[in-house]
Amino acid sequence: MKEAGGYSLLNPVYQINILDFTLFPTDRYMSKYSLRDEYDPNITLTEDLQMVFLELPKFGKTINEIQTKLDSWLYTFKNTEKISEEEMGIIVDKEPNMANAFKILEYYSSDPEKRQQLEERMHADRDFAYEMVAQFEKGSEKGKIEGKIDDARMMKEKGLDLSLILEITGLSESQLKENGIL
Repeated sequence: MKEAGGYSLLNPVYQINILDFTLFPTDRYMSKYSLRDEYDPNITLTEDLQMVFLELPKFGKTINEIQTKLDSWLYTFKNTEKISEEEMGIIVDKEPNMANAFKILEYYSSDPEKRQQLEERMHADRDFAYEMVAQFEKGSEKGKIEGKIDDARMMKEKGLDLSLILEITGLSESQLKENGIL
């Protein structure tokens, strides 16, 4: 954006994450996130910034169930190592633009040096993805403990017995002391 330019001139930003692991505790293989008010999720700040997560392990369609471009891509990503010529033909019949993707796949499969480069890149990407999941899980666990601490604080204010607070929250006395509850 140029100086003094209007924000309305900015292009939308979409982040698409194709995951070879499960990240969210839902059955949906596609999750979309945008900027919403934390206290009133019906209020959206903007639709021009979205993150989309596609979780391949949750995508369970067979070759005969493919109906959309997204289905074609997800089926291909999920089955790249074992996809047959017949399946490629079925996909290309439904989505002719996929023919170019299969040409690129064939190119990398037939050139050992290019395949090695691709495998190294995939390994680095996988390591990054696992680190991202670990950070997400760590943050999720931290949030759970913070919630329990808030609950313990309210219980203490209501006059509940310490042993009951410990039993209900599963926290230790030292955790309560560290957080100024005792």
